[in-house]
Amino acid sequence: MPPLDPTAATTLPQWIGRRAQQHGQRVAVTFVDVDGDQQTWSYGELWRRACVVAARLPSNEVPGSRALLLFPPGIDFLAGFLGCQSAGWTPGPTCYPKVGREMPRLDSAAEDCTPSALVSTQTTIDSLAWDKMCEAARSIPRIVTDVDSDEIS
Repeated sequence: MPPLDPTAATTLPQWIGRRAQQHGQRVAVTFVDVDGDQQTWSYGELWRRACVVAARLPSNEVPGSRALLLFPPGIDFLAGFLGCQSAGWTPGPTCYPKVGREMPRLDSAAEDCTPSALVSTQTTIDSLAWDKMCEAARSIPRIVTDVDSDEIS
């Protein structure tokens, strides 16, 4: 095993940030949906979106605060996940619910991990049946991750 470079990135967000600086235009990730449509982000775009999410998380929380991540299948999850990690939050991925239905897995996660925020897209937040959620899930602040194009310029 080769020796470790002490200047190398030690966390995933640090590694993505370094790749964004060194190779910002290279493809970082491509998501292909069930219809074959593709969405691709470069390292630079992934990093900028993650930084926007990190900036939206309350900074007055204690280090290691937990956030529930609630995303449909797609590339936006990565920005939410990396944004939480970059801000010092612990991301907790949850099962994506069907629109308008009860969400026992989300309820269970909200009760078990006592999150400080629910992180998702605006469309997802708007589609949730808040009246069918437990109090622990209903009461946590919601952080929207959708990024306007002027925010990632």
